[in-house]
Amino acid sequence: MPSGGDVMDACGSQNLCFEKGENCEEDLSEALKSLKIHSPKWPEDICLVRGAQKLQDDSQLRVPVPKDSYLTCEITSEKFNAVDLPWQNGCNVTGATNQSYQGSVVSVSSLTSLAAQKPKQEIVVDLEHDAEIIYEPGDAFYFAVPNAQEEVDFILKRIGLLESADRKLVVSVKAENVAVPPYIPKSSTLRYIFTWCLDIRRSPGRPLLRVLAECTENPREKRRILELCSAQGVEEFGKFVRQAGLSLVDFLLNFPSCRPAVERLIELLPRLLPRPYSVSCIRELWGKRLRFIFSLVRFNATEGRRFNRFGLSSGWLTMLKEGQKVMMFLKEPSRFRLPPPMHCSVDLVRTPLIMVCTGTALAPFLSFLEKLNYLGAEKYRVRRELYFGFRNIKDDCIHYDDIVQSVDRNILSHISLCESQPCNSAIADKNEFLNKSKEDAESFLKELRKNDQYVEDVW
Repeated sequence: MPSGGDVMDACGSQNLCFEKGENCEEDLSEALKSLKIHSPKWPEDICLVRGAQKLQDDSQLRVPVPKDSYLTCEITSEKFNAVDLPWQNGCNVTGATNQSYQGSVVSVSSLTSLAAQKPKQEIVVDLEHDAEIIYEPGDAFYFAVPNAQEEVDFILKRIGLLESADRKLVVSVKAENVAVPPYIPKSSTLRYIFTWCLDIRRSPGRPLLRVLAECTENPREKRRILELCSAQGVEEFGKFVRQAGLSLVDFLLNFPSCRPAVERLIELLPRLLPRPYSVSCIRELWGKRLRFIFSLVRFNATEGRRFNRFGLSSGWLTMLKEGQKVMMFLKEPSRFRLPPPMHCSVDLVRTPLIMVCTGTALAPFLSFLEKLNYLGAEKYRVRRELYFGFRNIKDDCIHYDDIVQSVDRNILSHISLCESQPCNSAIADKNEFLNKSKEDAESFLKELRKNDQYVEDVW
């Protein structure tokens, strides 16, 4: 990182941080404590840090050519307030409308026991008073989600720049034929970029591993990283990095002599994309208040993962408190609406409807049922059925009362609640309906899609 004028000597700072001094060891120890790091228990055979013997003996590894560095980062001595920066430099989100919405958290509540395999929770958000928004049942919102501070601090500490995390950072390019990624502000802070712009949870790809190898001091660790990004090691890379769901923090913990330059991380880490959630209410009844349902997915410290965690987005949502602010983007309208765009002229209250979902995918159907109730659908005897799947009715069936009330009010003519693990063991039996083979069923669904009678909500 070049320095000059009032620019601090970032390289000197990095060297100082990794001298064998007590302060550095204490700081790193504190970072590890905040993450509650688990010591790895590696098997004696093939694993993340030890390849197959054939791979170890291969002297002709075919590895990718490391991508050239094209960014320059300068850290000044000036403190920088990143609070008012446009989110990700104002860069558009593919699949979302350009308008962002600020919201205030009303509540975060549990819909199931936290002991369930995938606990379900609900968040309610109030949009700002001046927000003008129109959405329909089936629509979704993207939440701008930050990385966890403990993980950001660990990465910045590892690369020797934690003390400079809140100073002004200027990002520029080395040549005219390249550009700073559009989601990276040219002036901000390291903390802002690593918190809001870069995805540090996604498993590192092979191009990043190739560069990380060049930033690794220990020869044995460097060799293993080269094996993982090589053509010969692609199977082990898939198993021990991708399938294991290692984050950048996990990887740096497992290869402790790897200390990448900050420019390389900004160049090669993917963009931190917002996460979409289907709205489970209607504006006619809720106004500027929105309701969403989400699952908490646990990732335990095993298979190379070094700390227990929830999914990035769900883990952040569940920690939000009343009054905290969130930023959202309305997802571009899809075919999965009530009514679907190709049937926008139909009379909803007289239209037959079959809804099939599992888990939190019930969310858009709750808004469907609210809409039908609002329109007075109970006056008409129309076939409207809901098939709702979950693991166990005791632990995983959410909004049970709302579903039953929809039947009582004649909004639904029939419900089928389907358990896959009624006794904490999976049901493996397969049932055949209408005497159709798999090919017949696929052909039938294809015909339904062709006639716009079957719409899926797949992200």
